[in-house]
Amino acid sequence: MENIYSRLEQLETSINKHQNQSNPLWYMSILEQADAQGWIISSEEVEQLISTKPHGTPGHNSLNS
Repeated sequence: MENIYSRLEQLETSINKHQNQSNPLWYMSILEQADAQGWIISSEEVEQLISTKPHGTPGHNSLNS
């Protein structure tokens, strides 16, 4: 059962990546909404959204990818 669940998650991820390729900035609206609502999201969540590990510069309020 866990194997089926894992495969379904992989399929969902693949489908989402394919759908999002048509708009390479699709995640921006999610990040803007998080900012507007004052949500605090983890680096891992940002990494899942932008498909790369975010790197911040100490003393700056932005991320580099």
